[in-house]
Amino acid sequence: MESRSGKAEYKSARRSRERIRAALMALLEEQDPRKITVSELVRVAGINRTTFYAHYPDVHGVIEEIVQEVVDKLREVLADVRTHGYWQDPEPLMQEVNRFLKQNGRLYRVLLRLDGAEHYMEQLKDIFVESLMQDPSIPPEISRSTGFRLRVLFCAGGIENLYCQWLIGGADCSLEELGREVVDIVRSIGRNGPGALLLHE
Repeated sequence: MESRSGKAEYKSARRSRERIRAALMALLEEQDPRKITVSELVRVAGINRTTFYAHYPDVHGVIEEIVQEVVDKLREVLADVRTHGYWQDPEPLMQEVNRFLKQNGRLYRVLLRLDGAEHYMEQLKDIFVESLMQDPSIPPEISRSTGFRLRVLFCAGGIENLYCQWLIGGADCSLEELGREVVDIVRSIGRNGPGALLLHE
C-alpha cells in the first residue's frame, strides 16, 4: 500500500510536470522553439532547475513527451471508432477526428511550428493509414494489394495536408466545412465499391 508521503510526492511530481508543460506551451506560442532555454522555462513555470532536471533532460525532452502524448491520444481515438466500411461511410471517423482537433487544435498549431514537424505529422498519418488498412469490409485480395495501399497512402496524405492547411490558416473554411468536404471526397473514392480502391494495372 502506498504511503501518504509517497502519494504527496507523486502529486507534487505530477504538478511540476504539468507546470513545465504549460510553461513550454505558452513560450512556444510566442517565440522560436530553438531559442527557448531551460532557464527561461523554469522561470515561467515557477520552479527551480533541479526540479526541472528531475523530470526532463532538456527542453526537447518536454516536447517529445507532449508529441508522444498526442500520438497516443489519436491512436486511442481511432481505435475506439469503427473503421468498418470507412470508404462508404467515412463520417463517424471524420467526426471523431474533428472532435479531437477541436480539443487539441492549439497544441497542433504549436507542433506545426517545431523543427521536425514533418516527422510528427508523419507519425499521425501512419496511425491513420494503419487504421484504414485494417478495414474489415475490404476483401483480403484487395486489402493486401499494393494498389490498395497506394490509394490509402494517397488519401491519408491528402487528408493530412488539408487539416494542416486548416491549422495554419491556409484553408478558408470552418473545421465542420472541412470535415464535410473530406467525407465527400472519401465517399467519391469508394462510391463504386471495394474494387474502386484497387489500382488497375
